[in-house]
Amino acid sequence: MIDCRRMKRRLFACIFSLAIAAPAMAAESASPDTWLWAWQRNEDLSNLTRNPIGIAYLAQTITLRDGRLLLAPRDKSLRVPPHAVLMPVTRIEVSRAHSEPLTDEQASKVADAVVNTLSSHTIGVQIDFDARQSERPFYLKLLNETKRKLPTGAKLSMTALASWCLFDTWLERAPVDEVVPMFFSMGADTESVLNYLKEGRPLCARCRSSLGVSCDQPVIANTVLHSKSASQRTSTYIFTSKPWSTLSLRSAFALLVPLRP
Repeated sequence: MIDCRRMKRRLFACIFSLAIAAPAMAAESASPDTWLWAWQRNEDLSNLTRNPIGIAYLAQTITLRDGRLLLAPRDKSLRVPPHAVLMPVTRIEVSRAHSEPLTDEQASKVADAVVNTLSSHTIGVQIDFDARQSERPFYLKLLNETKRKLPTGAKLSMTALASWCLFDTWLERAPVDEVVPMFFSMGADTESVLNYLKEGRPLCARCRSSLGVSCDQPVIANTVLHSKSASQRTSTYIFTSKPWSTLSLRSAFALLVPLRP
């Protein structure tokens, strides 16, 4: 059972869908090398001139609780330029009060909700889920279900904790087109992750094509983007904890270093 949080949420979702309807239909081959994450805030990126540019926007948050899927659509506005390539992001959270095992049925329902964010204006979908080790089998099932239900040519992207790309191998089984390790808000892992990169050690194979950094943490972002592992990437995702502004966009683009041809 999927519970939507009141009709107001649905109204905001309708307004939001109209706000992003301006861009032309996304081409299957479109794949910008720079992406901005637009999270649950009012965002006006309509004046962006950088082209190509990708915008991965939070489209919904799904909370798994007591066998139910609580779906909260985006209720903040998003304005984008016509040339932007768009990708809806689904954030998945598991209530700490949830004690029952996550099921294949739930994975199938979440996959349906993820696929439903896809439109003719988007290149694919991205899933953001900080799965605990015990939740990884469920996550892999969800990814397989989502991949199976997506139309041909639609991209399936997933974010990843940075530590997953250094010390774990379970992502090798993930049926995704892209893994984006997030090198920000790493908490207790920060020092070990940065030391790993400074030593020139490689990321796992699935995590080398895309990297995620935050313009709120420029020192960490610069360390990551100038590391040996970063030289192999083909795209960079950039996050900010506040609404995008002229200043934060300038800081974000200043972080970028040339990609390997």
